[in-house]
Amino acid sequence: MEQNPTSHSRGNREAIWRTASIIFWTSALFVPLILVTFSCVKLKSGNGESGEWASNKSEYMARGVRVEEVSTLTEMPRESPTAPTAGSAGDSAIRTSSSVFSAPAYAQEAKPKIIYTGTVELKVSNLPDSAEAVLEMLPRFQGYLSERNDSTTGTFQFVTLTVRIDSARLNGFLDEVKKLGEVLKFSLAGQEVTEEYMDLEARLKQLRLSEERLLEIMRKSGKLTELLEVERELTNKQIEIERIMGRLRYLDDRISYSTVTITLSTETPPVQIAGFNWGFGDTFKSAYVSLKTFVRGFLKGVIWILVYSPIWVAILVIIWLLYLVGRKIVTAQTNLQKKIIASP
Repeated sequence: MEQNPTSHSRGNREAIWRTASIIFWTSALFVPLILVTFSCVKLKSGNGESGEWASNKSEYMARGVRVEEVSTLTEMPRESPTAPTAGSAGDSAIRTSSSVFSAPAYAQEAKPKIIYTGTVELKVSNLPDSAEAVLEMLPRFQGYLSERNDSTTGTFQFVTLTVRIDSARLNGFLDEVKKLGEVLKFSLAGQEVTEEYMDLEARLKQLRLSEERLLEIMRKSGKLTELLEVERELTNKQIEIERIMGRLRYLDDRISYSTVTITLSTETPPVQIAGFNWGFGDTFKSAYVSLKTFVRGFLKGVIWILVYSPIWVAILVIIWLLYLVGRKIVTAQTNLQKKIIASP
């Protein structure tokens, strides 16, 4: 029995269509799997920190983690198995702080950081000479004058000097000052800032590390949005670094140079009155002088009025004429109104 050529060709086309469909769906399933596998292998084998940070950034942000914390987690430095070599101060700081989980800096052995503040009040016999003697001491103890105030209260005169002295020479300076007169008051206080100083140093090291990581991310990242976000975080880090460095400079200055306030005082003898005086003669003289001054002023005023009298008379005449003209106008208007009212 012969087959219909039309049905035979239709069967071939259906077989070809089924084969093409199988190949298409198989490719649609396996090609994405192959691409995903290739990408994962590339991420694991590659050493690029920017790609890893960018691929995991969305996940960390979804968990509420900030960008700087993401950079810390994804780029934690590893400890070197060998001992650090000599180098610059910045490199040494980075090598010694190889982990963000290191012990606090103040837990390590460190020289105490103490700010000393002293107060000395002296009663001296010669105030100018004593003040000059204090100022002459400053170069020998590597100090300088910060402020000076001179004042007088009643019969007492005061000179207050605020000086900064090298802390290593503070005791010798105080001993010399006490020899200038009678010590009325003395106090010396120390404020320990070791813990704050070490905390600031540790914080500064960690910020330096974070700054280096962010700079590395900026060098390897290619997306504009990532660059802008990392730049914003880098700016915040740099502002915090400047703030901590300013605080450390302030503490270094206060630790290296102690502040001493020296008050020198002396009593001046009161002015002695020779004898009692009623003062009638002086009062009469003052009253007589005042009377002459009044009469002289009055006569000068009269002379001024007389000299300017023609001007005053002319002004008064003009005012009088204006008054008369105005009065006539008002009278004429009043008579006219009366006539209008009286007329039928």
